[in-house]
Amino acid sequence: QFKIFLESLLKDNPEFFDYSSSFFQMILTQSKKIRTRHLKNLGSQSYGSLIRKRLKEISAESSAVSIFGAGHLVEEILPWIYKNHIVRLHVRNPTRAWHLQEKYPLLKISDWQAPTETVAIIAAPVKNSDLLETLKPNAIDCLIDLRGEEAIEPSDLRLLNFQKKTPTYESFSQLLAEIEKDQDLIQTRLQQAREELH
Repeated sequence: QFKIFLESLLKDNPEFFDYSSSFFQMILTQSKKIRTRHLKNLGSQSYGSLIRKRLKEISAESSAVSIFGAGHLVEEILPWIYKNHIVRLHVRNPTRAWHLQEKYPLLKISDWQAPTETVAIIAAPVKNSDLLETLKPNAIDCLIDLRGEEAIEPSDLRLLNFQKKTPTYESFSQLLAEIEKDQDLIQTRLQQAREELH
């Protein structure tokens, strides 16, 4: 932002640059050093960015992903995963999700049914018993549960007859803990940057 401000200032007042070019160059150099040293790789603090990060961690960067739901939360996470994944929405009423295909033309919309994808994201209010019944016949590698009110117990996952193995499970509370941890890191790095500026 400062660089843009400086460019506009110099465009309107070229004589100003002769007088203060070394000063502004020093500010740009120092700000770049501070940004590189303290403010890089802090990431974004949204559910979508955390889900994208999780998908990279489980080597699912190019895999297909099932999302259960079509509400506001789905609209928030779609931009983060649509670009690198084949996404299928599983919804109770498919007509409620058609508007999303305008923005995401390759988005697949299905009735509420067992997913064929290996990653499932739960972004709809659904009871555990109904969800587990829906997931039962499948071979899911990873289950990300964005429901805050009803997390699945690991013992429930083991009871299901998955074709491969018990999937990795990430609860909403685990994602919130990750956001809090990242916030602590951001605050620490910001403090270090402030100290270097003084």
